[in-house]
Amino acid sequence: MSVFVIIIVFLSIFLIITKIYNENMMKNFSYNCFFSTDEAFEGDEIEFTEELINDNFLPIPWIKSELSTSKWLDFAEFQSVVSDKSRFSASFFTLKSYSKTRRVWKVKCLKRGCYDFNSILIVASDFFGINISSNSVSKENLLKTKLTVLPVPPDYNDDDPHQKNNIGDIFIKNHIISDPFYINGVRDYNTTDSFQKINWSATAKEQKLMVNRNDFTTNRNITIILNIQSTSYDMTESVFINNTEICIKTCTSLLKAFLDNGINVRILSNTVFENGDTPADIVCTDYMSSLRALANLSYKISAVFEKYLEAIIPTINSPEIIIISPYSNECISSLQYIFPNIRIIVPDISGGEIA
Repeated sequence: MSVFVIIIVFLSIFLIITKIYNENMMKNFSYNCFFSTDEAFEGDEIEFTEELINDNFLPIPWIKSELSTSKWLDFAEFQSVVSDKSRFSASFFTLKSYSKTRRVWKVKCLKRGCYDFNSILIVASDFFGINISSNSVSKENLLKTKLTVLPVPPDYNDDDPHQKNNIGDIFIKNHIISDPFYINGVRDYNTTDSFQKINWSATAKEQKLMVNRNDFTTNRNITIILNIQSTSYDMTESVFINNTEICIKTCTSLLKAFLDNGINVRILSNTVFENGDTPADIVCTDYMSSLRALANLSYKISAVFEKYLEAIIPTINSPEIIIISPYSNECISSLQYIFPNIRIIVPDISGGEIA
């Protein structure tokens, strides 16, 4: 008889606790999360903080946060699963009654972009695993998790005035480009010079090809046309994003050099900004705001690059145009012979693909 009573007592306690948890477990519970900064550079390691507050008399023995964000944010020590473009991470907690806990994670920013959390789900359970409660974090709290990762320019060898890639297109030097409208003497012709620059009077006098030597000026403006396509076969979106990212880094490096020397820069690209359909047209007033705009470029292709060039070049008033593209073909390379103010850069993309 005593055993039966004990069973009845334990069963009653079990039912009472279960009912109490069912009605009160998630009352006065709050979850907050935030990055240590809202802006970082590629390769930076920042902190991500989760803060859980249980302002309730009931302890929560088991609670889990499930986070969904971009795979380009690498959460150290998090249990992560990477799928396509997303990273799914989970962390586990135990909360006493009227307590608060905070956990700080290290996050490495792998690639430029504008990131936030797609969703954050909080799952909690009682001691017996009978009552399971799940709630999504509100959109207001998710706004605190927005992060902009800025592109980082590559290192250039300034000793080489004409760095060349595998297919022979021209790398320009990482400083002010000479102005075709300011001539300061002549020099010997080399194979990288346009025929438009040949000084025929000096050529006849010296009995060898001579070209005009242009001065450097600062009261100028340059338009950079950035090709978002990774190959000429991409149709709707960049396929090999490493190719595209290297071009963006190259653009970043040139941008800094030009702005540091007082040159006005405009960046055009055959894409749109993330989370919208606004065509990529960046008037670069200062370096940091320009980096933020570049960080916000998507991989969507708004127009095939050759068609885009055909439409956009006649509308550009800049005395100098720089085309940055992951590849070249006859259509692109012929432009520097048709238009003497166009320079073409095809960066070396052999450094390995970002998966």
